[in-house]
Amino acid sequence: YNAEVRANDKIDDFFSAFYCVLITLTTTGYGDIVPITPVGRLVMCSALLLGIGLIPYQLTTLASIFVAQVDERQGVKPVECVACAEKKHLSQAVFCQRCGTRLPLREDVALDNL
Repeated sequence: YNAEVRANDKIDDFFSAFYCVLITLTTTGYGDIVPITPVGRLVMCSALLLGIGLIPYQLTTLASIFVAQVDERQGVKPVECVACAEKKHLSQAVFCQRCGTRLPLREDVALDNL
């Protein structure tokens, strides 16, 4: 806002500046509000670079959380196979689903079998 308010008559309040950034980040780009000063363009470029880096990171984190919840519902436990390093096995698995090696004994499985 501060970079464009004096030079750009279309950015007259914070909402207009926010609208400009949001339209640019979503790649809609209506063209009705654009930065015209070098500082305004620098701010817009910084916002774009931040968005390019931040949005994929957030989506990756969200996908990881989703996959972990699905695995938990399906009874997949993180036990690493000593032979092939596979980490996802069904909760009652005794052998590795990838290579067939016997898995290390887990306390929760040992208690279930008593």
